[in-house]
Amino acid sequence: MYTVCQGIFGWAEVTMADWNEASKNVKAHVKTLNTALEGKKWLVGNEMTIADVFVALMLSYSFQTVLDSGFRKAM
Repeated sequence: MYTVCQGIFGWAEVTMADWNEASKNVKAHVKTLNTALEGKKWLVGNEMTIADVFVALMLSYSFQTVLDSGFRKAM
């Protein structure tokens, strides 16, 4: 996600190829996470943990940038 943010927010110069690859990787990881969470409410156990907070924080930029409504609808 860092490479995607670098390109979008101007933190560094990122080539289009690198940005596209990073965006594709983010989507693949989110699909994996979605599959792992099927039937579960939390990442670990039956209550919210710091792991849930951390993942939510990391995904917040993804939902603002590369995880568009079409992608979210498919999930």
